[in-house]
Amino acid sequence: MTNTLTPSFDRLELMRTFIRIVDSKNLSSAALSLKTTQPTISRRLKALEESLGLKLIQRTTHQMQMTEEGRRFYYHAKDIVERWNVIEAEMTGAKTLPKGILRVQVPQALGIGKFNDVLSSYLKNHPQVDIEWILSDKSPDFISENLDCAIKVGNIDDPSLIAVKIFELSRIIVASPDLMDNKKKLFRPSELQNTPWLSFKTHYLDRINLFHSKTNEEITLKIHPRFISDNLFAMREAALMGLGIGVLSKWIVEKDLREGRLVQLCKDWQAASLPVYLIYPQSRLKPAKLQKFIELIKRQKNQL
Repeated sequence: MTNTLTPSFDRLELMRTFIRIVDSKNLSSAALSLKTTQPTISRRLKALEESLGLKLIQRTTHQMQMTEEGRRFYYHAKDIVERWNVIEAEMTGAKTLPKGILRVQVPQALGIGKFNDVLSSYLKNHPQVDIEWILSDKSPDFISENLDCAIKVGNIDDPSLIAVKIFELSRIIVASPDLMDNKKKLFRPSELQNTPWLSFKTHYLDRINLFHSKTNEEITLKIHPRFISDNLFAMREAALMGLGIGVLSKWIVEKDLREGRLVQLCKDWQAASLPVYLIYPQSRLKPAKLQKFIELIKRQKNQL
């Protein structure tokens, strides 16, 4: 083990190589993107590991996986490289233009139906940036997924994240007209208790909290879900098929309500609105591509 580097490698170059290996998921792809050879990439990785006295990546014939030390080093290395890029641009007087790949994780339904204008505007105004729009309802893992930012529904409790509130999703009680027949004029949710329900397990399972929009009265309704899902599109389809009553985001069913495919029940009652945030790690220096995306979201949030 040694703490010195051979003269042919500097630490910044090794950090950039390691970041590219992790992002590319294999040595050959990293070599291709860095316009060098796989043996050179292997030598750089070996030099970095020997310098640190740590194993950063476990390699087998068929796969490679970061060690816990590798995960921590990746996060710090990326922060250092981004800071250096900004310093270099400022000191040389270079204009900092957004460039590279912006990786954004978004909940599936919102990612398909809510941000089309934002995406179009961003790509038109920043031709040197490509967007990887990752549709997932899982909690974002910024390190392993190499994310720049994410859109998340619900409160943000992680103090390591910066959260920019974009809007709120109002949630209403809906069902198929065929399921409800002559019951759609019922006024209290408790009158629906014995009807089949749909459960959106990300936010409620066998109990749903509702409040009266005029009196602020609150009730907790115990339900028996016949259909459970973690996907908003699947919930909407289940409601359209008449499988049960659901509490769904108003934006995704507005057209169905207008055209009579769904009806709103107990109109004075609704579930608490869900906040939607743009989040990103607070310790990470914001590259221009991320800064411009944040600025665009802030400008357009009232139109979303």
